[in-house]
Amino acid sequence: MEQFSGLRVHRLQEHEFERLASSRPDPELTVSLQRSRGSQTILLLSHILRTGQHAEAATIIAEAQARDSSAVQRLLLNPWTAVWAVASVREPKQAVHRHLVEGLALAAAARAGLLDRKIRLEAAEGSVMVPGMGLLYLSRPAVLHAGSLRGIGWHPVRYVSVEHGGRRLTVSVDDVDPYRDCHGLTVTGRLSGTQVKELTRHVGEAWRLLVTWAPNRAAEIAAGLSSITLLRGGIGHPSLSATSEDAFGGFATTMPLNGVELAGTMIHEFSHSKLAALNSLTPLAWPGSSAVYYAPWRPDPRPLVPLLHGIFAFSAVAMWWRDLLAHPALAGDAVWPFALLRAQLRRALCQVGDDEPHLTAAGRRLVTALRSTVADLDGERVTGHVERQALRAIADADTRYRAVTARPQVGGGSSSHSKRR
Repeated sequence: MEQFSGLRVHRLQEHEFERLASSRPDPELTVSLQRSRGSQTILLLSHILRTGQHAEAATIIAEAQARDSSAVQRLLLNPWTAVWAVASVREPKQAVHRHLVEGLALAAAARAGLLDRKIRLEAAEGSVMVPGMGLLYLSRPAVLHAGSLRGIGWHPVRYVSVEHGGRRLTVSVDDVDPYRDCHGLTVTGRLSGTQVKELTRHVGEAWRLLVTWAPNRAAEIAAGLSSITLLRGGIGHPSLSATSEDAFGGFATTMPLNGVELAGTMIHEFSHSKLAALNSLTPLAWPGSSAVYYAPWRPDPRPLVPLLHGIFAFSAVAMWWRDLLAHPALAGDAVWPFALLRAQLRRALCQVGDDEPHLTAAGRRLVTALRSTVADLDGERVTGHVERQALRAIADADTRYRAVTARPQVGGGSSSHSKRR
């Protein structure tokens, strides 16, 4: 796939690293991180196509790239396509991964306007995913044109587009791509029209709040967030959200209660995407450590990198609650989560000293930047009563943690449940 344009070596300048490490919003650098992850997907796809098993798909993708390279680049930024590419290279003998290549070629042709291109599709477990576009149910192999994706058996990916103050956010609500199921949690099936309308309403409310009260954060999210998939939830079940380290710009969540909750979830989960991309460019911790640490927002001990993820993401969320302290109607609701998160962040950072042996030089710089961010948060005054409540909550959590972790076990995985990360 030498025809791919835009593939280059990605490096961060020192001042760029410092800007990212603070967890503050940075739309320009968000685009740089997104491109770095897109380059990874291109490299993986090139490797897959060089096996020689997908000559027809390779030809169509090359033609689409020559016709409209930006359209193909956008296609390869799809977070669930990135998950597929990683899985295909990690598990090359798994036949289920191979079937998506032809669907990807069909999507590339459609995106580039090559609607007369056709390819033979074989179903994996009865269906073929056309990334970013939809899922096609097939009872047997079929030859299809890029312009014929419609009708019975075709389930398109739906998109939500909202605008406020001259700024627009467009994300897919993907409930069909099989590779969205990458978080260790149960995703929903096909959403009803009513559910899509409900989610659209929450996205609209979240977007209005972000544009009005955190415009730089809104710009960052508009630049990098591209897909939401819903998790199963229900009455009596806690809200959950999660991000896969391979799926830049995508996240999973239970149906939010309202736009305020969703705005915080967007910020939290996209922060995980940012730090995962940063960690892929410049590793933050040395591999092989079995050390675990206390994360005040979780009952279980955490390895170092997940702890850094929590500090990074919750720093961004704490900034969001601080922004809402100026909101005439929501300030009262924002005080407690802001004070509690700030206290939790102080406690978490106490464990990671400048001499932490498992941090790389980049990891130490990250921690230094996050200390500066939390120090800035400390400049926001809250009432003494609320601050004392937050400190008591931290002390109680410390006591519970010590009581149940006499022999802590290390957890792992490429994604985790971010409400408790």
